Amino acid sequence: MNARPGHTDEGLQPERTLLAWGRTLLAMLVASLFFLRWTPHHGGFAGGLIGLTLLVALLIWVSQQHRYQHRVAGINAACFPADVRAVMGLGAMVTLIGAAAIWITLAA
Repeated sequence: MNARPGHTDEGLQPERTLLAWGRTLLAMLVASLFFLRWTPHHGGFAGGLIGLTLLVALLIWVSQQHRYQHRVAGINAACFPADVRAVMGLGAMVTLIGAAAIWITLAA
């Protein structure tokens, strides 16, 4: 049974991966809205956090189609490596954003 044109993965792995990255994108947008509340008190620093979270969300959104096509090609070839660069980059950004949020909360 062909789950979606382009691949025969009945577990719909590329679609599940896209959904997970979509939830991450949404989490970045929600985080930017929380930082928006801080702009009256912390000004540019909060604005920088908003810009950073929106940049991460934009990068995720822009890379979605490429990520899907790469996964479909990997399924068809029965071999594809994990996207270590994207996961490590996202982990670094979340750590940076979290550390900045903790710092700004304690500094207030």
